[in-house]
Amino acid sequence: MASLRAARTAWYRSRTVCWPSRGSMLRSARCARRMSGSAGPGAGLFNLGATARASLSFVSIVSNSITNHSSAEASGLYAGLNSHVALTATVIAYNSVRNCVAADGGVFQSFDHNVSSDAHCSFLTQPRDATGVDPQLAPLRFGNGTYTHGPMQNSALLDVVDPAACPSQDQRGVSRPQGPKCDVG
Repeated sequence: MASLRAARTAWYRSRTVCWPSRGSMLRSARCARRMSGSAGPGAGLFNLGATARASLSFVSIVSNSITNHSSAEASGLYAGLNSHVALTATVIAYNSVRNCVAADGGVFQSFDHNVSSDAHCSFLTQPRDATGVDPQLAPLRFGNGTYTHGPMQNSALLDVVDPAACPSQDQRGVSRPQGPKCDVG
C-alpha cells in the first residue's frame, strides 16, 4: 500500500479532497475542505469501484460540505460500487450532509477507535468506536507546514489508543504520543 505522500490526491470533479489510488493507505492525514458543486456523490474521501481499497489510520475527515445534494450523498466518507474502506483511529466530524454513505455494494470496515459526530456511520460497532459524539475539535489552524483541527482539552479523542498501535509522528511531524496514549485522528 502507498502512503499518503505517495498516494494520488486530487480533486474529483471539484468535490473530492482525498481520492485514493488502488491500495492507498492514508495515515496521520487531514481530508477536509469546503466543497461546492453540482449534485452527485462528493466527499472528503470518495472511494469508487471494485478495485478501490483504502485504509485510513489516524485520519481526520472534517468540515466538508457539498451543495445541491441528495439524501444518499455524503460529505465525509463515500464508498460506492463495491469499494472497500477500512478505518482505524479516525475521526469523521462536522461534515454538512452525512459523515458516511456506502452505496452500490460499497463497504466500510472498522478496526476500532473511530469517532463520528453523527449517527450515519452505522458500521462503527467495535468496542471503542463512537457515533453521535462531538469530538470537540479546535478551529482549523496552520502550523508546522500543514492545516489541522486539533482536539480541545476535554475531547474524547485524547489519550485513547495504545502507543504501540500509532504512528511515531502526526501529519505535522510531531512525535506521538504526547500523553500516556495516542490521540484519535
